[in-house]
Amino acid sequence: VFVLSILTTLIFVILKDINMLTGLRYYRGGADGLTHEYQAINIVYNLFNGNVTQAFRGGADIFYFMPGLRYFIAINKVIFGSTNHGYLLITLLMPVFLFKFLKNITSEKYAFIFIISFLIFPIFENMGFGFYNYIHQVTRNHAETLSITLIIISIYILTNKNFFNKPKKLSMFMVCAFLALAVFLRPNFLPTSILLFIFILFKTRNNISLLFFSLLGYSFIFLCLAHNLYFGNNWVFFTKASAHFAINENPISHYLNQMVKWNPIYNLHRLVILIIVTFYIVKKNNTLFIYFLYLCCISQHFVLILTHPDSRYAYLAWLLTFLLFIKIIYENRIFGLLNIKLF
Repeated sequence: VFVLSILTTLIFVILKDINMLTGLRYYRGGADGLTHEYQAINIVYNLFNGNVTQAFRGGADIFYFMPGLRYFIAINKVIFGSTNHGYLLITLLMPVFLFKFLKNITSEKYAFIFIISFLIFPIFENMGFGFYNYIHQVTRNHAETLSITLIIISIYILTNKNFFNKPKKLSMFMVCAFLALAVFLRPNFLPTSILLFIFILFKTRNNISLLFFSLLGYSFIFLCLAHNLYFGNNWVFFTKASAHFAINENPISHYLNQMVKWNPIYNLHRLVILIIVTFYIVKKNNTLFIYFLYLCCISQHFVLILTHPDSRYAYLAWLLTFLLFIKIIYENRIFGLLNIKLF
């Protein structure tokens, strides 16, 4: 899977923009990626000139664009120069940990079948299950790929049998830090992050030291608030992007438009899959983690209805929906996929 991840990443990057491999990138004017690049360059410039305070400021007194990506790109530039190699190296991990997660909740055969689809045959790409889309967001310098990769790594670790049976303080700290940093990169992923953190707190509730390291790791969730208070003297928890909430628009007409964008008629199958997932979650007994993952899924869909309901903003909600669907068809032998034999 790792080798396939490398090969498909190289192919997609060459098809999309070979400059990601060879040197300096360009970004189209008016897009968020250009802003993230500019902010990152300023951070590096200030660091090399000893202006540490301005470097931490990140080009804004109060965040508006995705907060964490500018700092990640700056670190990438310090290590890899004017390339995206650092982002691509982390993106390589997405299919690997997605495979490991699917293996944890289904079987190795199921995991391999679906990861081949994810990498090579993206027939479920409109469910957030197509690697090409995530490479596309890297080329545009957006935060979704990095943030979702951190979430996938986290849910893989949380489904490892030994994680809670033989818990380690450093691992607990790292998972909670990943969940917090995922929000630092994309604040609209807060529901998934905080629900998974609550799951961790519940599982470690009888161990004071593990609770401490969990809270310590998740304390990164306050990075945005600390920045906005220090530089902007304002209690903005994440960003000023709340201006884009649907509640600021005409309630009836805007929400109808939101629903159409959330699931257009040509994507009716997505709604069917969501209904099937909901039916089986309610009807069947599931593990506590699966119930929490379903809550993450529903909460992310709710965020879509309130904000931007389509395109890259919808990746996580539909990806979680599809991962739960894979779990359901595995446990209930739907479509007879268990009879598929690999050569």
